[in-house]
Amino acid sequence: MLKEFQKFRGWQVLEYFFKTNEKISIRELARKLKISTMTAKYYCDVLEKANLLSSEKGGTAKLFSLKDNRQTKHWRLAYLFQLINESKFEDIIKNPFYLFGNTINGIWDKELDIFIIKINEFDQEKVRKIIEGFGFIPKLVIVEFYELNEYKQIHKPLIEEVVKGIYIGDEAHSLR
Repeated sequence: MLKEFQKFRGWQVLEYFFKTNEKISIRELARKLKISTMTAKYYCDVLEKANLLSSEKGGTAKLFSLKDNRQTKHWRLAYLFQLINESKFEDIIKNPFYLFGNTINGIWDKELDIFIIKINEFDQEKVRKIIEGFGFIPKLVIVEFYELNEYKQIHKPLIEEVVKGIYIGDEAHSLR
């Protein structure tokens, strides 16, 4: 689905802002996306009216950035889940996992925290490459299922943060 959306210039503009927290001018955005400045300005204005982007004066240029609100946090999460779905991530990881940390809490940084409850063998390098393909630095915490109870007792603060995240797996292996 995202591949089809990526043909649409408005989506390319929005997707750019999903992947960064930086402020950028229309001219620089157009250059990075290889679109005209008119197209970049049109979609930035549309997205600003839709409450997804904000703007401010930066010298002589108007700088746009993704607005920090609940709406954009939900859009970003939906975008991340679509990336996960289209990459067949769950089939490759073959284990229950939690997405947690800043990205899941709406603070989009370059790291994606994943807590993996290892029951089955999986290709960790392939998982890392997929996450890097999403534009993130993977931060994997991998715990063998048979060591989970001991790990939970030793690392209580981490487990408390992890369970606030999003669990993908069957309920039998959840940390709750």
